[in-house]
Order: sequence, then structure tokens, then C-alpha cells
Amino acid sequence: MINKVQKIVSVHPLVWGSRSELLVNHFDLIIATDVMYYLEAVDSLLSTLKMASDAETIILLAYGRNRQAEQTFLEKAHRYFSVKLVSDEELDDVYRCVDVDVLELRVKPE
Repeated sequence: MINKVQKIVSVHPLVWGSRSELLVNHFDLIIATDVMYYLEAVDSLLSTLKMASDAETIILLAYGRNRQAEQTFLEKAHRYFSVKLVSDEELDDVYRCVDVDVLELRVKPE
């Protein structure tokens, strides 16, 4: 066994923006990294995040140098999610990096 979560965590491919049986139930936690570099994927990414989340879901997005789509993503994300920049003080020392930002998104109440 690789680690102690192997029996409770699984990984599956998912095409952003597509309907999938994986999205029938909402997730407690969604973690994404390096997803701010492709402008054409912003709408599909946001669509998938909306389908996969509810008011209880925490979405953490980490991204570094490749952030060409950051402005567009943030403008559109604010329509559906509250968006908070996670401060360095909230991150473990091991994971702090000057060129990486971490965002926390939560579904806005209707």
C-alpha cells in the first residue's frame, strides 16, 4: 500500500465541462493545480467546478508562473463563487512559495 488513504481516495479522468456520473454527488474538497494557463478552458473549468460543488464544498486552486488566464478566470469565478487568496500564514511552511498563489473558492449562497 502506497499510503493510508488509498482505500478511501480514488482518481478518475474527467473532461472539463462534460457531464459525468462522477459529478452526481458533490465533493467535500476539490483540489486543482496549474489550471490558470489556458484561456480557452476557463468556461469549461468553471462549469465543472459548479457541477461538482455545493455550499459545503471547499475548492483549493494553486497556480504559479503559468497564469495567463488568471484575470478572466477570476472575473468569471466571482459570479458563482466567493474567492479568497489564502495567505502565506495559512499555508504550511513547507508549501509556501513566492511564485505560487492558492485560492479558496466556495459557492455563493443563492
